[in-house]
Amino acid sequence: MYWVFCFFSAIFSYLFIDKDLAIYLNSHVFFLNLFKLFSFLIAPLNHLILWGLLTMLSIHSLYKNSFKPVFTLLLTVLTYMFIAGILKIVIGRARPQFFIETGFYGFSFLDGYHSYFRSFPSSHSATAFALAYFFAKAKKPHLKKVIYLIATLLVSSRLFLKEHYLSDLILGGMIGVFSARIVLNKIEQAITLARLIVKRL
Repeated sequence: MYWVFCFFSAIFSYLFIDKDLAIYLNSHVFFLNLFKLFSFLIAPLNHLILWGLLTMLSIHSLYKNSFKPVFTLLLTVLTYMFIAGILKIVIGRARPQFFIETGFYGFSFLDGYHSYFRSFPSSHSATAFALAYFFAKAKKPHLKKVIYLIATLLVSSRLFLKEHYLSDLILGGMIGVFSARIVLNKIEQAITLARLIVKRL
């Protein structure tokens, strides 16, 4: 049900919200430095470096208990960056900034290698909601809403910076959660399989 709701919300946003919201935010710019900070905190490349370094550090025996969570996060980042990267190139959706400057709203398929046509999906949104998914699973139920609210607040920065439309953020978040779930399931399966193999030896 969650996936269906998000998918149709993104379509509704594309048809009825994205353009008007982009125009409105373009004429109501404020707190840009704060939004740049929010955007930096969920930049996918930053998290790739962070979790990669922490994974290498956790190989040391002193930090071996942290290897599984940080390695899981590293694999998750690699997964959604790969998925989002392919979709950006193939779909080639023009960014809001390009729409504001030229009036072009839509897609230029296979042109996603150019930064102006890499709006869909949002990798920053994938980062925020993948992390939210992990932390929400680890925390008490009453904190889950707070965690997702923080993720939403951070992701909103991409709207104010004219980098993405609302629909890009919705589907980017879906990709982040999907990637996190897939990686978690596969790692648990791999651990279970390894334990069974060890028992038989």
